[in-house]
Amino acid sequence: MTRWARGGSRRAPYDHHRRQRAAKVVSLVERAQRDVAVAKKSPERSSKQGRLTAMAKYSGECFCGAVQVEASGEPEAMGYCHCRSCRSWSGGPINAFSLWKPDAVKITSGAEHVGMFQKTPVSQRQYCKKCGGHLLTNHPPLGLVDVFSATLPTLKYTPGVHVNYAETVLPMKDGLPKFKDFPAEFGGSGEQIAE
Repeated sequence: MTRWARGGSRRAPYDHHRRQRAAKVVSLVERAQRDVAVAKKSPERSSKQGRLTAMAKYSGECFCGAVQVEASGEPEAMGYCHCRSCRSWSGGPINAFSLWKPDAVKITSGAEHVGMFQKTPVSQRQYCKKCGGHLLTNHPPLGLVDVFSATLPTLKYTPGVHVNYAETVLPMKDGLPKFKDFPAEFGGSGEQIAE
């Protein structure tokens, strides 16, 4: 019998908190999307408290520095991906992602050194052809770009979710929602896995 089937009354508080955390992540993504829409209409005005501020810019580079990347505004979401493809590509047990709207990310120099590898229709992985340093991954079905969190050293990395947790090789007990694949809003099953 699975833990879910045995859960009984002990499961209710856990499910309640899990749903609250998942709703918070979805709410943060929706708020970020609204902020991006406001920033597009008036880039010089911050959506926070209506005061005039410059839009945040985060700069980074590949391993050798030949390719420069810039992300503007704030990411749509941040979290960890545990899928086998991300593990293999990153060379680590998880991939720490920051998802951005495509028009918020640009290569500011060294575009001639950018290579791309596409194993599946879901991910177009970009890297520096000089040093092999990983830069970002376009996700056309999601309409988002993953700029690896390590590529943007000044971005305060604040993960909110784990995706593809069914494939994890590094279980993590951090209280964040852990989706079997992806949240339903991103085309996944929306099914969560217990820590």
